[in-house]
Amino acid sequence: MNTSALRHHPTWAAAVAEASAWIALLHGPDRTVAAEQGLKRWLAESSRHRQAFNLATEIWMESRGAVKRAARVSLTLPGNRPEPQRRRLHWHLSAAAAAALLLLLAGAVFFLQQPAVVTGIGERRILALEDGTQVYLNTSTRVVVDYGPRGRHVHLETGEAIFEVAKRPDWPFVVTVGDRKVTALGTEFLVRHDRERVMVTLVDGKVAVASLSPVGASVVLKPGERLTCSGNESASIVDRPDIGKLTAWQRGKVHIDNLTLGEAIAEMNRYSRVKLAVAGTDAAKIRLSGIFAVGDARNFANAVALTHGLEVKESRSRIVLSEVSRVP
Repeated sequence: MNTSALRHHPTWAAAVAEASAWIALLHGPDRTVAAEQGLKRWLAESSRHRQAFNLATEIWMESRGAVKRAARVSLTLPGNRPEPQRRRLHWHLSAAAAAALLLLLAGAVFFLQQPAVVTGIGERRILALEDGTQVYLNTSTRVVVDYGPRGRHVHLETGEAIFEVAKRPDWPFVVTVGDRKVTALGTEFLVRHDRERVMVTLVDGKVAVASLSPVGASVVLKPGERLTCSGNESASIVDRPDIGKLTAWQRGKVHIDNLTLGEAIAEMNRYSRVKLAVAGTDAAKIRLSGIFAVGDARNFANAVALTHGLEVKESRSRIVLSEVSRVP
């Protein structure tokens, strides 16, 4: 479908405007769980909504937030009103924002599926696929989507993503990550790929995780279970983590759960260009628990230093935590 046809469709302009309002809301200070659920309902209403959301997301990235600055977005939540009344999104775009959006659309090339989708450091993104599947991408993530007649395939090259898979029993959904293959059908699961380690956590439904090598048994996970693979079958373990903590990044938070300071710094560094570091083996072994804002390296360092009596040394792109120097 070309951009000219899209612009002349009677419902297309409204769909793109609504999609832009959703993006402004999700990237703004008023993002809530209710807003995320509202977006899910809106995307599920029609394929045109999903197409508009994908295109508006691309425009958002190119315009670097121009629409966000011009849009005013609010959610009206009726509370406990009886059905069939529904929660509705009220959006308003200024004339300047609408004009800028149309100019961007005029030069945009629309693709229902992007071959590769990438997020930068600290960026999060929602990808709505043509079958209704939604993919939530975390920081520094790259996925390649390949839908064909025999199956739906997504390759997670690096990073982390949550998959909410549309039910299509006749059309298998497979995610390849590292040397593992995750097969799902009408389910929700989280996949993370860190260098030599792959983690698959099942939120709901059923998935099978198998090795791509000629040998290796398939592991079928139950809801709430996480499979961690570290290079070989013997190193794979299954546990039951707190899923709310694992998905805190969707709400702009990093949940540190009994990690060493070195491990916590590695987690915080995923979301920020200002890198944290720790000096001293004793300081690196300090154990931490807490909830921190993604990308907020400075407040993280100050909070840890205050709690554990450490010293903070800051430069333009680096913050170092170390033990307090003692004068003999």
